[in-house]
Amino acid sequence: MVKKTHVLPISSDINCGRGLIFLYFIANLLKTKSIRGLIVLIFVACGVLFTLLTGYLAYSSGLQAIMKNADQMAFAANTEIAKVLAGYLEEPYQLAQIHRNVILNQQLDFSNQAQRDKYFAETLAVFPRVTNAYVGLADGHEYGARREDDGGIVVWNSDLDRKTLDYYRYDRFAGRQGYLSSLFQYDTRQRPPYLKGLSVKQPAWTDIYASATGRGLVITAVYPLLSPDNELMGVLGSSLLLHWIDEYLKTLQITPHTSIYILSKNGKVIASSDDTVVKTQPSAGAPTLVSASESDNILLARCMSALKGKGQSLATIKNDVELSFSVNDTKFLLRAHPLSGVNNLEWISLVLIPEKDLTYYLDDLRN
Repeated sequence: MVKKTHVLPISSDINCGRGLIFLYFIANLLKTKSIRGLIVLIFVACGVLFTLLTGYLAYSSGLQAIMKNADQMAFAANTEIAKVLAGYLEEPYQLAQIHRNVILNQQLDFSNQAQRDKYFAETLAVFPRVTNAYVGLADGHEYGARREDDGGIVVWNSDLDRKTLDYYRYDRFAGRQGYLSSLFQYDTRQRPPYLKGLSVKQPAWTDIYASATGRGLVITAVYPLLSPDNELMGVLGSSLLLHWIDEYLKTLQITPHTSIYILSKNGKVIASSDDTVVKTQPSAGAPTLVSASESDNILLARCMSALKGKGQSLATIKNDVELSFSVNDTKFLLRAHPLSGVNNLEWISLVLIPEKDLTYYLDDLRN
């Protein structure tokens, strides 16, 4: 007859498994040990079980506290992002209001080139994050100024006879310093910012687009210029380079490996704390924005899949969304926050915190 062997079922939980093994070991010892030895073993067993139970409860309560703390950190980060972006995106409108008041009060003579150049250059200097500001008038004229990466100023004006927009280097002491370049077959009234202002007749934003000078992503605030009789006199425009948002996101030290993304409601990548995330791709004509769901960045693409798997669409998010997902055996905690209150822009911020950044000391306790 073959002797039967009893196999103890081991739980997948390490602590529970160790406890069962120890009890099995004690059961075998009961057959061979003296009463004194058994009493010692009983005290030892109680101590071990108490330690295991205490460790399990400490780990569970600690994990719950950490997850709650992670959610609070993500919420605080999203709140701070919304606050900073609101201030940043307010500057173009503030500048446009200044231009509006000056023009309506007839304090700017558009026929005076020197006065005009000085005005646009000096007001631009007051708003360091605005990269350019201009006015496109209903008669087809356009005037403005642009800040270069090196801090230099370029001014421009349209030439209706030649149908060009002509750029000149500008010095704040000496005025225009020389011709730079021109755009041909140019009519400000056919440009997207002017058409946007004409259609909405209220402050609005253009779509995000890639800078023609290779300076990254740009968005332009358009501000219709209306006469006291509510007639359209023109459209004011002020543009922002969005790479500043990337630099700001990198300063948010939530955990060592937290990733933060800003997306549009249609899923395009606007800003990221991760330099490896590509935002534009070549196409016929101007570069186009990259969709987050098609990003080469695995974490971002997996994040979008996780949202979709939970039935969440960026276009329909009205309140904060919390969920978790895994990438290469690493669990991430996600909090998506709608930024719709930020100057009428339909953007979403995503804060992704890897669980390992929060539980490393609990892992030591469990081990």
